[in-house]
Amino acid sequence: MKPVKEVIHKCLRDLNPKSILDLGCGGGKFTINFAKRGISVTGVDKDKQEIHEDNFNFIQEDIRDFKFPKKYNLIFTSMILHFLKKEEAWSVIKKMKESTSIKGYNLLVCMSNKDDSEMQNPKNFYPSIEELHRIYLDWEIIESELGLSKEHQHYGGEIHSHKVIVFLARNKD
Repeated sequence: MKPVKEVIHKCLRDLNPKSILDLGCGGGKFTINFAKRGISVTGVDKDKQEIHEDNFNFIQEDIRDFKFPKKYNLIFTSMILHFLKKEEAWSVIKKMKESTSIKGYNLLVCMSNKDDSEMQNPKNFYPSIEELHRIYLDWEIIESELGLSKEHQHYGGEIHSHKVIVFLARNKD
């Protein structure tokens, strides 16, 4: 399995969006470089972030409550959906799809059902690649790959990595 970061960068490198919505943006690690190139980025996160970059509009809000005010060329979410109950994640994904412009993209980076983490909550969203394919049945699937997250440590526990899906789909309509 490839490192997830490598797959994400490959996906983003091949895109040329005019507007980006980054759900659960944190500090904007993956999308801030688009803002630096003059591309309009809206980042949404429930925690206050200090992002000082022209073309990066930060909104402090829970992604479950975000109203998606317009259509975007790329909607990106990374390592956030597993914090949501399955129904909440499906609702967010539905809004993502509805708010993506024609020929626009959704890029999801999410914990996989193949991950054996003891922290997994069975009520939360840990999809399989097949489940994401079903959700995006009406879209063109560009990338659908299982990868490994960067090694890290939680609260003094063992160093580990997670099995993560990088999923890129294009709106055909």
